[in-house]
Amino acid sequence: MIYKETLNICRQAKEFNRVAHNTHMHWAFAEFKEGNIVKAIKKIRKGVQKQPLNAECWIVWGLILRSAGKYKSARHKFEKAIKLNPKNETAKLELNLVNNLMHFDDLLPTDAQLKLSQEAYAQALGLGDNRQS
Repeated sequence: MIYKETLNICRQAKEFNRVAHNTHMHWAFAEFKEGNIVKAIKKIRKGVQKQPLNAECWIVWGLILRSAGKYKSARHKFEKAIKLNPKNETAKLELNLVNNLMHFDDLLPTDAQLKLSQEAYAQALGLGDNRQS
């Protein structure tokens, strides 16, 4: 409910001052929390365009991308946030998290590898396709 209220406040701010409103980051995060990833990305892009030196905008963009499984892109956003504000602990923690997620993704087998493994297991148990030539 709090995010719907945030969305309403952001819309009101935009209506009040279309040119200079500064709610893109909050608007993007609220859209993200409501499950509207595409809208969230559009809003945070505008936020970064208007405030390219705001590390928090880059962090929000990274959070959205991380949750969508776009780890490389998320890593870039967190690295940018750290360049802008080297003391930002959230950016550092998120960068560490996304690096770990990327590492674990590398360790996980692909669908093709899983299928081969399952087929080999089934054959070892005598359950596989035992065509004789």
